[in-house]
Amino acid sequence: MLSRRLLHSRLLVVALLAALFLGTGIGTAVAAKYVITSTKQIKPSVLKQLKGRVGARGPVGARGPVGTSGVDGANGAPGPAGPVGPAGPTGPTGANGTSVAYYYVKDASVVINSTAAVPSATQVAQFATPSAGAFLITATLDVKASLLGAGFPKITCRLYDGSGFDEREFAASLHAAGTAEGTLSFTLLSTGPTTVNVKCNHDAGSVATAETFKAIATPIPAVTTSFLP
Repeated sequence: MLSRRLLHSRLLVVALLAALFLGTGIGTAVAAKYVITSTKQIKPSVLKQLKGRVGARGPVGARGPVGTSGVDGANGAPGPAGPVGPAGPTGPTGANGTSVAYYYVKDASVVINSTAAVPSATQVAQFATPSAGAFLITATLDVKASLLGAGFPKITCRLYDGSGFDEREFAASLHAAGTAEGTLSFTLLSTGPTTVNVKCNHDAGSVATAETFKAIATPIPAVTTSFLP
């Protein structure tokens, strides 16, 4: 009796274990092997629990080769002009320059007794340019014209050299007998060496005199003229 009960108990335990294995799938896991090749084979709730730990930091890799240079960028637009800088200090005074001019003066009264046309008139003054080259001649001549009654006395004078001249005229209006005075100014470009003359005449009926004559002859530097191609 006892042995039958013991046998019956063992068979019951084996049956229960087999039923338990088949119900939970343990028996299948024991009976076969499965290879998981996709996360889809794992239950989502179980997949969320599969979290690994962060591994240790790996070593720094070797430095790569230097890359090729890029192309130059386009030039930027010019910037705005900067503000005007402050004025610099005044420089030192330069040395005095040199200037050469020739001065001629005749301070004497000369009676103009000719009514002939210039230059066949009365010689009033004469001088010569001192050297070769071009000269700018500027001159003044004081004149007087007198009448015994009312009228219009006139004096004509010419400053000239061998190639050019400058002619001036003095005219006055007298309402009665008297004397009129004036100054004639001349300008002449002359090429030296040459003689410069001053001659004057007057109209009939008047008495004329030439007073102080002054002239300055200023050398003109040579100028080289060139034409652009």
